[in-house]
Amino acid sequence: MKLNKIPRIATTLVLLTILILPGLLGHQPECDGQNRIAPAEYDYYSLAIASIVNTAREASKLPDVPQRVKLMVEAVKLLPVSQHDERLRLMDVALRDLKEWGSAEKATWYQRITAAELRNDVLAVYATLDQERTSPAKGIAGGGEIFCR
Repeated sequence: MKLNKIPRIATTLVLLTILILPGLLGHQPECDGQNRIAPAEYDYYSLAIASIVNTAREASKLPDVPQRVKLMVEAVKLLPVSQHDERLRLMDVALRDLKEWGSAEKATWYQRITAAELRNDVLAVYATLDQERTSPAKGIAGGGEIFCR
């Protein structure tokens, strides 16, 4: 009986060697789909920037001036430095809107104070973008009252 078990044991050892040896040597069969890396379909950073710019442009059409200006200021804070021209454009639009809204013929006291406070917020952000234009002697900050909170 021992002689009959030897071929069976030898066969088992050969089969185990065949099954285990490729795993030990690193030659495992692989699927081609696992080796391929999917190419990036979108540039998410560019999409985010474009979304912020589009949102700011839409915000500039809102009828509520304080809400409009606050949204544009937040958009400018979110935009990267590479969008410098767009950031300046948004701040110019915000300042123009505040000037018109705060100096309107029928502007209330509350409206004028709110416009001055928002103007301070806009100028604070504007100063980080273009310090030369925000100096009182040269640029956009001169000629108006600045209220502190």
